[in-house]
Amino acid sequence: SAVLVVLILLTSAPLAGFVGLDISLPEFKAEAAFVSGSYLTSGYCGDPAEGDTKNIYWELSDDGVLTVTGTGKIAPEAFIYDLRIKEVIISDGITNISDYCFKDCTNIEKVNMGDDVEEIGYHAFYYCKKISEISFSDSLVTIGAGAFDGNYSLKSVSFPESLKSIGDYAFWEADFESIVLPDSLEEVGVRTFFCRES
Repeated sequence: SAVLVVLILLTSAPLAGFVGLDISLPEFKAEAAFVSGSYLTSGYCGDPAEGDTKNIYWELSDDGVLTVTGTGKIAPEAFIYDLRIKEVIISDGITNISDYCFKDCTNIEKVNMGDDVEEIGYHAFYYCKKISEISFSDSLVTIGAGAFDGNYSLKSVSFPESLKSIGDYAFWEADFESIVLPDSLEEVGVRTFFCRES
């Protein structure tokens, strides 16, 4: 039929041939973990906005342990959708886990942050539904909006006394059994601890 012909033409035609078509492709923030048909097991993930991507190095072991070393800020979306990661070790020297950094890494079970992480960005660990254990940095000041949204397996956390702000929906749908907030806390967002029913 005519409709079928039009559909075939649309699906097989090059996108560049459509005048006025607005296509938004994501900007690459760091060295991608997937290149030329195969997954990398190491690389650099410093934030280009800070001037140099090679200030932070990452390595993923065969058993899924991701170790991030260096100084400064991890690039946004650095490990987004990487299902190989089961454990994250952020070494001393890393100061910022950027927006969407581990978004939808649905096999992460454990996160251990070094002493220098001051900020966890927007949706940094969004929908990492298997995380059951997090060790926060003693320097942590800010947990961004939606940072741990959809972390269904998270039942408890220990917040450092350095923490000043927790954003909206930061622990939305976590399964906390109890929450103890530090005296240092100055700001808590909307529905930050809207937890699931056990």
